[in-house]
Amino acid sequence: KNYIGLSVNFIALRDIQPGEEVFIDYGPEWEAAWNKHVDEWKPPQGSENYMPAAEIAKDTSAPLRTVHEQKHMPYPENILFYCHYGYMPGLEGGEWEWDDTFIQENRYPCKITRRKIFPNEIGQEGYLYDAMMLTQDEMDHETGVFVGYIIPSGEKHVLKNIPRGAIEVKDKFYSKDEYAMENSFRHEMMFPDDIFPATWKNIKK
Repeated sequence: KNYIGLSVNFIALRDIQPGEEVFIDYGPEWEAAWNKHVDEWKPPQGSENYMPAAEIAKDTSAPLRTVHEQKHMPYPENILFYCHYGYMPGLEGGEWEWDDTFIQENRYPCKITRRKIFPNEIGQEGYLYDAMMLTQDEMDHETGVFVGYIIPSGEKHVLKNIPRGAIEVKDKFYSKDEYAMENSFRHEMMFPDDIFPATWKNIKK
C-alpha cells in the first residue's frame, strides 16, 4: 500500500485448449542473459551437503539424532530444531516434563540431548526426546526469537519426554536454496515497446 506498481493483464485472442501451455516472451536480452547464466553456472560452495528441512520432517517415524550422534553424523548446517517452550525473561533454568499444555507455547530453537524408545498409540515403536533450549551464545544466526526473549548463556532449560510430533524441523532463516544469491539468476522482465499504447509514451522531456 506504500508503493505504486504496474500490473499487466494478458488477454487470449483465441480459446486456450486443455493441456496447452502459455508462454511469456521476456525479450532477447532476457533470453541471452539466461543462456549465459546456464552456460556459466556452478553450484554454490557446500551445496552438495544441502538438504531441505522438509525432507527430514516428512518422515516422522525416523529417529532424530542427538547432539552426541551428530558429532559423527551431523545434519546439514541449514537444519534447526524447534520445541514448544515459553521462555520469558527472568525464568530460571531447570527441567520440565512435557505435557500437552506445552503445545500452546511459542516455538523455541532447541537441540536433542536424549532419545528413548516407547510404544506409540498403535503399538509400534516410537520415540520420546529430551531437548535443551539454545542459549544466546549458540544462536549465530537468525532464529525468529525476539532479542529480549533469548535464554542467557550458561542457563540450562530442558524439556523432557517430548513426542516427535511436538518437535519441528526447519531450515535456518535465509538458508533455503531460493536465498542463495551467489550464482542465482536475476534479470529484468522485458516488454516490447509496441505493446504499450502511444498515449503511455508521450512523456515530455
